[in-house]
Amino acid sequence: MDVEKVEAGPLSTNTYVVCMAEECIVIDPGGDADEVLARLRGRSVAAVVATHLHFDHVAAVPELAEATGAPFYAHPAD
Repeated sequence: MDVEKVEAGPLSTNTYVVCMAEECIVIDPGGDADEVLARLRGRSVAAVVATHLHFDHVAAVPELAEATGAPFYAHPAD
């Protein structure tokens, strides 16, 4: 398993790209979608996940979901 931390966005939010082989999940993509996409290095994205829905944790979700075709998950109570 490979875990990369990306600090991005106006609040330098920690975004995590977690991969096993050629499949990844992206956790809390709150900043620069281009930086996250670069870290993927062509690997597929199984899911985009938010730990909570503050803007600094989800700002890049629409762009990442569109670029990768991955579903977005967050707790329904948030």
